Amino acid sequence: MQMNDKPFDHVSRFGTKFVAPKADFSEGVIIHREARFSEAQLISDVAEMIGYHAVNIHPELNGFQGYDCVNFKIMVDRT
Repeated sequence: MQMNDKPFDHVSRFGTKFVAPKADFSEGVIIHREARFSEAQLISDVAEMIGYHAVNIHPELNGFQGYDCVNFKIMVDRT
């Protein structure tokens, strides 16, 4: 199995969870965040996740569409 087809799962500093069916993000990324976190914390976590992906995952991919083409879906956990 190529890295592109492996699932991606990352939890950032403020606890935001990022999940994607494929590590190349071709099927989008679901962001699970808690309602109590500010937008600034969310943006910080998104930047962290992209940095992590760029350094650790992107070099192993066989083709990548670019971060500007990724669809993000934000799910707010209200618990």
